[in-house]
Amino acid sequence: MGKEKSVASEYHLEIDDKKDNDDLFVVKGIPILVQKESQEKRHESIALDFNQAMGYERTSAEETYRYN
Repeated sequence: MGKEKSVASEYHLEIDDKKDNDDLFVVKGIPILVQKESQEKRHESIALDFNQAMGYERTSAEETYRYN
């Protein structure tokens, strides 16, 4: 039998200044910084939603990352 492999990634939402290794995306007027290195590990699109009881939720078609 083949061995299964998994990759764990951690994502954070925080206020930050742009660094050389960041790309800037503006989505609906909101600036979002994403490290170039982490873009290789992310799904093609990520949705951001807000739940008043739980905070921000990041999801993709493949998974829910977590509330923050």
